[in-house]
Amino acid sequence: MKMAMRALIVLLAAVLVGCSSVEIKHDYDPKANFAGLKTYKWLDEPQKPTGDPRIDGNTILENRVHEAVDTGLAARGFRKVTSDPDFLVAYHVSLDKQRSVQTLNSYYGYGPGWGYGYGASYRPGYWAGAPETYVYEYEEGTLLLDIVNPKDKALMWRGSARDEVHFKSTPEKDETQLNEAVLKMLENFPPG
Repeated sequence: MKMAMRALIVLLAAVLVGCSSVEIKHDYDPKANFAGLKTYKWLDEPQKPTGDPRIDGNTILENRVHEAVDTGLAARGFRKVTSDPDFLVAYHVSLDKQRSVQTLNSYYGYGPGWGYGYGASYRPGYWAGAPETYVYEYEEGTLLLDIVNPKDKALMWRGSARDEVHFKSTPEKDETQLNEAVLKMLENFPPG
């Protein structure tokens, strides 16, 4: 059980490795009114089950995400309330297996050749080689952060962070990386 919990924490944080190539994206409803947003509340509904025991029911992960988002929103001037919020916040975490295939061409080619010195001549030369293919399998983690209208539950804004999951980390480093990724994700909230 400890290993599963550790793997789950590492999953999310590794998804969001601060120094690596975390892919951050944003999307929003251009018809949504972002003016005057000041307060928020977490959506009461928990993340939908993913079928992955490393994610489902992991309260450590849930607390880390909540803390990172609360800190990020507070840094942008938003205040968490218990009732009558201007917007709701929800998140979703997923893990997907990926495969990267690279083929390296080691052909040296062919072409003319010249000789120098005694008996020099022109001769065509040919070099042979074979392509080498490498397959790298890895897991990619994604964190989605949703900003929802509290009146009709319509999605107003979505941020996502995606990266390769690395399982060699510490809880402290995972937390730092998660915080950095959430702050980066929230740079474009509200849009405009």
